[in-house]
Amino acid sequence: MTGYNTYLTVWLDDWSEDLFNLADLPMNYRYFLLAMIVLDFIATYSFERFFIQWFSKWWNTRLETNKTSNRAQMITELAQDSKPATITSSLTNSKGQF
Repeated sequence: MTGYNTYLTVWLDDWSEDLFNLADLPMNYRYFLLAMIVLDFIATYSFERFFIQWFSKWWNTRLETNKTSNRAQMITELAQDSKPATITSSLTNSKGQF
């Protein structure tokens, strides 16, 4: 569809003009429209390419930072909640004998 619209913009034939009742634009204006379309495509593609690349890096870094901080927080909470085990308590039985 884009190709056909570009064709109609630059090279309008009699058949398409009669069928769609299109206005006949001067060639200078047609070339100006074509140049604007190409420049818009280049600007849009470049912006999206670099912005999406930057945003993806930022997002992945943010996820990794959150995972690391969540792990550190979980380890800290587990260390605070659990009782420290000593060697003697793990070696003795319920009667306090080795």
